[in-house]
Amino acid sequence: MTLDPIANSLRIRVHGMWEKIVLRHDHDYFRSLLADFKKRAAHDPDALFRQLCSLNVGLFVTYKSGPDLTEDSESIGLYSEFVSL
Repeated sequence: MTLDPIANSLRIRVHGMWEKIVLRHDHDYFRSLLADFKKRAAHDPDALFRQLCSLNVGLFVTYKSGPDLTEDSESIGLYSEFVSL
């Protein structure tokens, strides 16, 4: 997830293979959360970004946040596996 302060837009990214990572019985819950994130990102991206940066709820745990994780050598490999939502 990245927040572009100039364009005031939030880009949400999800692991391209999330359906294989998330347990099947959690797929509907996961999809509903992602749909909610998309709606909230369009309405109030700043509030959603702040909430998700400190998230530790249900299936989601924020591991690391910041303006540009593509420069973090620890995260770059994982980041490359994520796709825009």
